Amino acid sequence: MVGVVLPWLVLAQLAPGDPVTGREIKTFLNDLGNFLVFVGIAGAIITLIISGIMYFTSGFKAESAKKAKELFKNAVIGILIILASGVIINTIDVIIRREFFQ
Repeated sequence: MVGVVLPWLVLAQLAPGDPVTGREIKTFLNDLGNFLVFVGIAGAIITLIISGIMYFTSGFKAESAKKAKELFKNAVIGILIILASGVIINTIDVIIRREFFQ
């Protein structure tokens, strides 16, 4: 729940007419990125659960089991893409701050 509200709380702290600093932009983008990763992982986990339920309830129907396996595979690929994008974004952030080679 914190991930859902946090980006809006960051925007709410800015009073009208105040200049926006680089730190506030970085904080907002960081919170927004964390929120999107949280939502993506939560959606992928729900998809994993649904695919498991589909697989166990498919019985002897080969077509239903095949759909469940495909859904499971896609959910795992989605989790890997989300986690890889988080690693890439954090690496770029560290390089931009010039802390990577120290």
